[in-house]
Amino acid sequence: MNQDKNRNKLKFDEDMIMLNICASSSKELLKELSQVFYDRGYVQDSFKQAIVKREEQYPTGLKTTSIGVAIPHADPVHVKQESLAVGILSDAVIFNEMTSSESLNVEIIFMLAITDSGQHLIMLQALSEILKDKEKLSSIRYAATKEEVFQCILPYIKELLE
Repeated sequence: MNQDKNRNKLKFDEDMIMLNICASSSKELLKELSQVFYDRGYVQDSFKQAIVKREEQYPTGLKTTSIGVAIPHADPVHVKQESLAVGILSDAVIFNEMTSSESLNVEIIFMLAITDSGQHLIMLQALSEILKDKEKLSSIRYAATKEEVFQCILPYIKELLE
Protein backbone atom coordinates (compact mmCIF):
# COMPACT_ATOMS: atom_id res chain seq x y z
CA MET A 1 0.00 0.00 0.00
CA ASN A 2 1.47 3.37 -0.89
CA GLN A 3 1.70 6.20 1.61
CA ASP A 4 -0.95 8.40 -0.08
CA LYS A 5 -3.56 5.66 0.14
CA ASN A 6 -2.72 5.09 3.80
CA ARG A 7 -2.96 8.82 4.57
CA ASN A 8 -6.50 8.99 3.18
CA LYS A 9 -7.83 6.17 5.33
CA LEU A 10 -10.12 7.37 8.09
CA LYS A 11 -8.63 7.46 11.58
CA PHE A 12 -11.06 6.48 14.30
CA ASP A 13 -10.46 4.72 17.60
CA GLU A 14 -11.61 4.93 21.21
CA ASP A 15 -9.42 7.99 21.83
CA MET A 16 -11.57 9.86 19.31
CA ILE A 17 -14.63 9.41 21.55
CA MET A 18 -15.56 11.73 24.41
CA LEU A 19 -18.18 10.70 26.95
CA ASN A 20 -20.21 12.84 29.37
CA ILE A 21 -19.20 16.15 27.82
CA CYS A 22 -20.45 19.19 29.71
CA ALA A 23 -20.75 22.24 27.45
CA SER A 24 -22.81 25.38 27.89
CA SER A 25 -23.18 26.04 24.16
CA SER A 26 -22.72 24.47 20.75
CA LYS A 27 -19.74 26.76 20.16
CA GLU A 28 -18.02 25.56 23.35
CA LEU A 29 -18.78 21.95 22.41
CA LEU A 30 -17.37 22.34 18.88
CA LYS A 31 -14.16 23.85 20.24
CA GLU A 32 -13.76 21.11 22.85
CA LEU A 33 -14.30 18.26 20.39
CA SER A 34 -12.09 19.96 17.76
CA GLN A 35 -9.25 19.77 20.26
CA VAL A 36 -9.30 15.95 19.95
CA PHE A 37 -8.37 16.28 16.26
CA TYR A 38 -5.79 18.98 16.93
CA ASP A 39 -4.08 17.05 19.73
CA ARG A 40 -3.49 14.17 17.32
CA GLY A 41 -2.20 16.40 14.53
CA TYR A 42 -5.14 15.57 12.25
CA VAL A 43 -6.12 19.19 11.57
CA GLN A 44 -4.61 22.64 11.01
CA ASP A 45 -4.66 25.33 13.69
CA SER A 46 -7.51 26.91 11.74
CA PHE A 47 -9.87 23.91 12.10
CA LYS A 48 -11.43 24.92 15.43
CA GLN A 49 -12.46 28.38 14.25
CA ALA A 50 -13.48 27.08 10.81
CA ILE A 51 -15.85 24.47 12.23
CA VAL A 52 -17.51 27.04 14.51
CA LYS A 53 -17.93 29.49 11.63
CA ARG A 54 -19.28 26.83 9.29
CA GLU A 55 -21.81 25.70 11.91
CA GLU A 56 -23.06 29.28 12.22
CA GLN A 57 -23.55 29.53 8.45
CA TYR A 58 -24.68 25.97 7.70
CA PRO A 59 -26.26 24.30 10.75
CA THR A 60 -25.76 20.54 11.10
CA GLY A 61 -28.35 19.57 13.72
CA LEU A 62 -30.51 16.61 12.74
CA LYS A 63 -33.80 15.57 14.21
CA THR A 64 -34.07 11.83 14.58
CA THR A 65 -37.02 9.92 15.94
CA SER A 66 -35.38 9.80 19.35
CA ILE A 67 -32.13 11.71 19.97
CA GLY A 68 -30.84 15.01 18.59
CA VAL A 69 -27.61 14.67 16.61
CA ALA A 70 -25.21 17.10 14.94
CA ILE A 71 -22.65 16.29 12.23
CA PRO A 72 -20.35 19.32 12.03
CA HIS A 73 -17.39 19.52 9.69
CA ALA A 74 -15.05 22.11 8.22
CA ASP A 75 -13.71 22.66 4.73
CA PRO A 76 -10.99 20.19 3.61
CA VAL A 77 -8.29 22.90 3.60
CA HIS A 78 -8.27 22.69 7.42
CA VAL A 79 -7.77 18.89 7.50
CA LYS A 80 -4.46 17.00 7.44
CA GLN A 81 -5.75 13.47 8.16
CA GLU A 82 -9.27 12.16 7.61
CA SER A 83 -10.85 11.27 10.92
CA LEU A 84 -14.04 11.03 12.95
CA ALA A 85 -14.65 12.13 16.54
CA VAL A 86 -17.75 11.33 18.56
CA GLY A 87 -19.03 13.29 21.52
CA ILE A 88 -21.73 12.15 23.91
CA LEU A 89 -23.13 14.95 26.01
CA SER A 90 -24.15 14.66 29.64
CA ASP A 91 -26.85 17.28 28.98
CA ALA A 92 -28.21 18.38 25.62
CA VAL A 93 -26.81 21.46 23.90
CA ILE A 94 -28.81 23.64 21.51
CA PHE A 95 -27.87 23.44 17.81
CA ASN A 96 -29.80 24.78 14.86
CA GLU A 97 -31.51 22.15 12.79
CA MET A 98 -30.02 21.59 9.33
CA THR A 99 -33.10 22.13 7.17
CA SER A 100 -35.20 24.56 9.20
CA SER A 101 -32.68 26.31 11.51
CA GLU A 102 -35.07 25.64 14.40
CA SER A 103 -33.47 25.03 17.79
CA LEU A 104 -32.70 21.40 18.49
CA ASN A 105 -31.46 19.65 21.63
CA VAL A 106 -28.38 17.67 20.58
CA GLU A 107 -27.00 14.82 22.70
CA ILE A 108 -24.64 13.13 20.20
CA ILE A 109 -22.15 14.81 17.91
CA PHE A 110 -20.32 13.13 15.05
CA MET A 111 -17.55 15.54 14.04
CA LEU A 112 -15.94 14.95 10.66
CA ALA A 113 -12.50 15.92 9.39
CA ILE A 114 -12.56 14.71 5.79
CA THR A 115 -10.81 15.94 2.65
CA ASP A 116 -12.17 13.61 -0.04
CA SER A 117 -15.73 14.33 -1.24
CA GLY A 118 -16.31 10.64 -2.03
CA GLN A 119 -15.29 9.61 1.48
CA HIS A 120 -17.45 12.41 2.89
CA LEU A 121 -20.49 11.02 1.09
CA ILE A 122 -19.75 7.45 2.23
CA MET A 123 -19.39 8.68 5.82
CA LEU A 124 -22.68 10.57 5.69
CA GLN A 125 -24.41 7.48 4.30
CA ALA A 126 -22.94 5.35 7.12
CA LEU A 127 -24.04 7.86 9.74
CA SER A 128 -27.52 8.05 8.23
CA GLU A 129 -27.82 4.28 8.71
CA ILE A 130 -26.99 4.73 12.40
CA LEU A 131 -29.48 7.59 12.69
CA LYS A 132 -32.27 5.45 11.23
CA ASP A 133 -31.67 2.76 13.87
CA LYS A 134 -33.33 4.05 17.05
CA GLU A 135 -31.90 1.19 19.13
CA LYS A 136 -28.34 1.74 17.86
CA LEU A 137 -28.57 5.48 18.46
CA SER A 138 -29.79 4.85 21.99
CA SER A 139 -26.94 2.38 22.58
CA ILE A 140 -24.45 5.06 21.54
CA ARG A 141 -26.10 7.78 23.64
CA TYR A 142 -26.27 5.70 26.81
CA ALA A 143 -23.03 3.73 26.43
CA ALA A 144 -21.04 3.42 29.63
CA THR A 145 -17.65 3.16 27.92
CA LYS A 146 -15.81 4.43 24.87
CA GLU A 147 -15.42 0.77 23.80
CA GLU A 148 -19.22 0.38 23.65
CA VAL A 149 -19.56 3.49 21.47
CA PHE A 150 -16.71 2.34 19.23
CA GLN A 151 -18.24 -1.13 18.75
CA CYS A 152 -21.63 0.40 17.89
CA ILE A 153 -20.15 2.62 15.16
CA LEU A 154 -17.41 0.35 13.77
CA PRO A 155 -19.60 -1.93 11.60
CA TYR A 156 -20.98 1.12 9.75
CA ILE A 157 -17.62 2.70 8.90
CA LYS A 158 -15.31 -0.31 8.69
CA GLU A 159 -14.81 0.07 4.91
CA LEU A 160 -13.44 3.60 5.45
CA LEU A 161 -10.86 2.35 7.96
CA GLU A 162 -9.41 -0.55 5.95
